[in-house]
Amino acid sequence: MGEDTLMATNNFKPFGIGAGANVTSQADYEALAALPTGFQSGKASSAQINKALRQSTVMASILAQFISDSAGVDVLDNGNTASILANLKSGMTALTPGRLLNVQLFTAGGQYTPTPGMKFILAHMIGGGGASGGTPATSSTQTGGAAAGNSGAYAFIKAYASDIGSGKAVNVGSGGSVQVNGAGFAGGTTSIADIAGVTGGYGSPPGSVSATSAVAQPAYGKPVINKYNKTEIIASSLGSQAWNFLQAATGSGTGWLSPASPFPGGERGRGGSGIFVNAGSAAQAGLAGNDGAILIMEYA
Repeated sequence: MGEDTLMATNNFKPFGIGAGANVTSQADYEALAALPTGFQSGKASSAQINKALRQSTVMASILAQFISDSAGVDVLDNGNTASILANLKSGMTALTPGRLLNVQLFTAGGQYTPTPGMKFILAHMIGGGGASGGTPATSSTQTGGAAAGNSGAYAFIKAYASDIGSGKAVNVGSGGSVQVNGAGFAGGTTSIADIAGVTGGYGSPPGSVSATSAVAQPAYGKPVINKYNKTEIIASSLGSQAWNFLQAATGSGTGWLSPASPFPGGERGRGGSGIFVNAGSAAQAGLAGNDGAILIMEYA
């Protein structure tokens, strides 16, 4: 035999519901002259008073039982109306699982604090975009350019309240920085502590200049996606791979624009676009990558 399960207590009891209870009939109650105005001076019969009490106490008892059953709590007649109201809200939430509670967007590091009643989250996460490389100076007969940086790694995740607890620190990766005639730097890592993390996109190498030949940039490295505890990866991308910069002839180039990132809207975590430089230019820096972001959708 298993142990008995203790039921939550409901202090609100219906009045006058027993067999043969001394209550006026429904038809007589609806025809009662005092129904719209209440009992005035004079004598009201016990059956009429008992009927009024039964009407109110039955509904109070049913509502209290709903709170007790759906929220799994005691509903006590102790005058604490705030507690009863809070438990009513909790009970109603418990009966509507899966509804969207709130949306929180993080564009900088901070603390994620769950909305009360959150059961799980769906979140878009992207690391900072990589910067594009800079170019050396060009002579009067040279042009050139640099390829774009990679966007940050992207993940669309599901994580649960049991792992998130009272909240988690979040970090949003910054876009990669730039340098003159040097490689673009990688973007920073975006993470929800103990839940998931996505690294930033790689920067592109230094650009090249030429008078006659085609110039292509080497392949990028790949960002990384990490998950912890019961987190699920629903969809992911290791960053939008930028095209190689290609100069077919002096003054004619292509491939320096960065593609949109996988994050909603296409801008957060996007790699810095490359650059194209004309003849007789000084050495140039590339363009910085865009900062990452976390978009958290909370569900009951």
